[in-house]
Amino acid sequence: MPELLEVEHLKVRYGQARRREGDQRWIVDDVSLSVGATQSLAIVGESGCGKSTLARTVVGLLPHSSGTIRINGTEVGQRRQLSQRRVVQLVFQDPYSSLNPTMTVGQTLIEALRVHRRAEGTAARARMRELLDLVQLPAALADAHPRQLSGGQRQRVSIARALAPEPELLVADEPVSALDVSVQASILNLFADLRREINLALLLISHNLAVVRHVSERVAVMYEGRVVESGPTDSVLTAPKHEYTERLLAAVPSLVPRAGDLLRE
Repeated sequence: MPELLEVEHLKVRYGQARRREGDQRWIVDDVSLSVGATQSLAIVGESGCGKSTLARTVVGLLPHSSGTIRINGTEVGQRRQLSQRRVVQLVFQDPYSSLNPTMTVGQTLIEALRVHRRAEGTAARARMRELLDLVQLPAALADAHPRQLSGGQRQRVSIARALAPEPELLVADEPVSALDVSVQASILNLFADLRREINLALLLISHNLAVVRHVSERVAVMYEGRVVESGPTDSVLTAPKHEYTERLLAAVPSLVPRAGDLLRE
């Protein structure tokens, strides 16, 4: 049985304008990885290493220069059928800029349901309320605009919007880096709850190994566009084999509580 997501020898470059004469480097350079159904994988590395570009390429927002991306065994490109786009959904880093400020929370979720042909009319309004409950928000917030919400609430709305098409895999690009520490912990708890409740797979993009420890079963470390080390999270974080992973562990402070101590909003 094929993996839910398979990436093989992927290469991405932002066009010739970003390339110096004789420079053969890639933003994403020969990356291979896989995520099985209900599994979690974290991609970690410093800013500019290519991890967010990888995330956007996986969901089809950016084209890849070479290599393959397969979803449930079927190769896909940037132009995907609606059914293929539904399977993998993206949660952006900044919930404020990724939400339409003129639309209420309810309108945002109903629009996502309509676009992906999941529900309309009365059924869409009922499903909208279910999505709010799923991300642990009160139904009363359906009439609120993004500017009226806290940062944590906005990110929960963004997650609910990503869940509207009923995806099998969420790609979360630095989903807690713009939030306060206590709110970070509650959002990480939410991802854990969603994985358990609806059998959701997760591809987490992060620069913080402390965040990765709480969320992901496996981790891949990126450096200058390449995956330099990967494996079970505990193994990589307790006994790193690559010097860059060692530097990353030494440089990044813990921004969330230890395992078992995550706070709730």
